[in-house]
Amino acid sequence: MSKFSISSPSVRNFLNEWFFHKLNRHLGLISLKFNFINVVINDVNKGVYAIEENLDQQLIIIGRLV
Repeated sequence: MSKFSISSPSVRNFLNEWFFHKLNRHLGLISLKFNFINVVINDVNKGVYAIEENLDQQLIIIGRLV
């Protein structure tokens, strides 16, 4: 993942977004990488955040080929 975003799980609709990406992958559809990570900044635990891959040119090209 060269470009990504992190956000609060509540912004990404908690597990629903994760399930949506897993379902897309299972069905053979194009899907962004999506997971949850524990964020620590300056030794301060900020909790669990959602991490999602950003669209890039390669993903768009692959999508057109499928």
